[in-house]
Amino acid sequence: MELRELRSFVAVAEELHFGRAATRLGLVQPAVSQHLGRLERELGLRLLERSPHRVALTAAGRQLLAEVRAALAAIDRVRDVADTIGRRLGHTIRIGTTPGLDKRLADGVTALYESAPGSELVLVEGDAVANTAGVASGALDAALVRGTGPGGVVVGHDPISLIVPAAHDTARMGAVPFAALSDLRLRLPARRADPVLHDAVLGWCAATGVVPRRGRDVVSVDDAALEIGTGGREWTAVHGDTWHPATCSVVLRPADPALTVPIRLLLPPDARCTDVVVEAFRPRRGDNR
Repeated sequence: MELRELRSFVAVAEELHFGRAATRLGLVQPAVSQHLGRLERELGLRLLERSPHRVALTAAGRQLLAEVRAALAAIDRVRDVADTIGRRLGHTIRIGTTPGLDKRLADGVTALYESAPGSELVLVEGDAVANTAGVASGALDAALVRGTGPGGVVVGHDPISLIVPAAHDTARMGAVPFAALSDLRLRLPARRADPVLHDAVLGWCAATGVVPRRGRDVVSVDDAALEIGTGGREWTAVHGDTWHPATCSVVLRPADPALTVPIRLLLPPDARCTDVVVEAFRPRRGDNR
């Protein structure tokens, strides 16, 4: 059965007049009559009683009317949602980002462009507090943040890597256990600057039952790496595994056991394109993060 046949049936059932129904639908009366005839033949039911002076619903017509209205409402709803997605994904989308999500961000942006080739993406870098506030206020259409917290959809896990001196034994390890760092001081950003990294690394250390010796706070990872590589018997950590040191005197190594933090995608509660955006930022096949 076709949508035009269902719409003609509802119009005639509500108007109880073929002429008025045709005017309402923007059709000629014979077309409406043909639609009703085809629908009745396809269903094998007589839906209307017709006479020169009167049109009335049959018992079968009355029973089917509610179902047809519901079906048409559902179809209209699908179209409304599709239009909303088109408007959201066919224009500018502002996405809050977090430093160090290079590959996941690139993959997600590429997937969004493929889903909505006419869209324009604007990336807005900020911390978790700013990104959360931006999504809540509507200033951002979505945001990627690290760590646990209320709301959002976990779309993967981000590794934390260790920066160690190239001259230290750990530089020759495939992955570094905390015990191998016992002769080095740990340097981390202040907790207010990066609570996710700060808590994750200290939690990893605490799992051994040993409290690390602490060095100065890290303000700049690049500056800290230079200091570590020029004689400082220290180590630090960084989000991700793609950071490249400006000096060959330090190396990047994974932790043992692996140290990761969740990545959450924040979306407004009324977001219509949730599935599209979530799918875009989920790990690609072959990416186990």
